[in-house]
Amino acid sequence: MNVRDAIVHGDALEPRGATSALRRASGLVDDEPVLDSVRDPLGRWVQLTVDRWLHIGFRHPELLEMRGAILATLRHPDLITSDVRPHRLRYFERGVGPSDWLRVVVAFSEFGPSAEGTVVTAFADRKGPGREVQT
Repeated sequence: MNVRDAIVHGDALEPRGATSALRRASGLVDDEPVLDSVRDPLGRWVQLTVDRWLHIGFRHPELLEMRGAILATLRHPDLITSDVRPHRLRYFERGVGPSDWLRVVVAFSEFGPSAEGTVVTAFADRKGPGREVQT
């Protein structure tokens, strides 16, 4: 089975559509389970949910073996910048993964030391941080 024609579900690959049916049947749509939670350098909790891991695996299959690197980027990034969308930050790690940079985008419901975030996506990035403003 071609990875691009499948969605990652744990360690298995399910045909497109099968995972959605499994998620609906299991009740995971409304109460998304968390795969991992880590603290970023500012002490904020950031979680990686099943839904977001499925997204990363489907859209960026080259990162399937890099969940640990994604979490490490959140814990100790080389750089954190603002995102183009409000309440989002970009975490960058240089020299990790299949490209020059690993970018992990996190959405926060609010900002501050007690804010909690959720990974939106992660991908290999050749350009790196560019001209974003460091936060």
